[in-house]
Amino acid sequence: MKKPKILIGNIVFILTVSFSLIPRMVQAQPSQSINIIFDNDILSLGGSDQDYTAGLSIAYSSQNAESPIFYMTKLVNKIDNIINLNSGSNSVYTIEGGVYGFTPSDMSTSRPDHNDRPYSSILYLSSAHERVDLQAKNAWQSRLTIGVIGLKVFSSLQRNIHNWTGSDPAKGWGNQISDGGELTVR
Repeated sequence: MKKPKILIGNIVFILTVSFSLIPRMVQAQPSQSINIIFDNDILSLGGSDQDYTAGLSIAYSSQNAESPIFYMTKLVNKIDNIINLNSGSNSVYTIEGGVYGFTPSDMSTSRPDHNDRPYSSILYLSSAHERVDLQAKNAWQSRLTIGVIGLKVFSSLQRNIHNWTGSDPAKGWGNQISDGGELTVR
């Protein structure tokens, strides 16, 4: 079933390129942008689900942090103040949400292979503040990410994509790290 995979890969590539143009088309002001990022190992030359499998994220950036969407930025700024990282005259604030998944080399077995990467996934929300100091010629970025690892969100997405493309199903998602969900912060 290589032909559907190649066709799907080409369609996804075209959509990815198209989505990368969206920030240029939807900018209400020069100081705002929206980024939609999709990647999948089907786009790679090998096209195999192994190690990093796929991800999807949506990010909104602005030079104005007054919007309620940047509620996590207040906490990031407090941490920056504690460690004295609030220098820089140009600031950009970003809020991002996404999901990523990882699989072992052999997805045909439901038993865990302790010598290979385990199944894992993360659903997350991230807030970042980037400061650029043109005089000092440096930039700093601080980021707070809150997520849940081990949810069934990614395995469901992968199962549906594999059904749609005719790919073999991954059988070991019941063994993923923190199966059922566990809070994580970075």
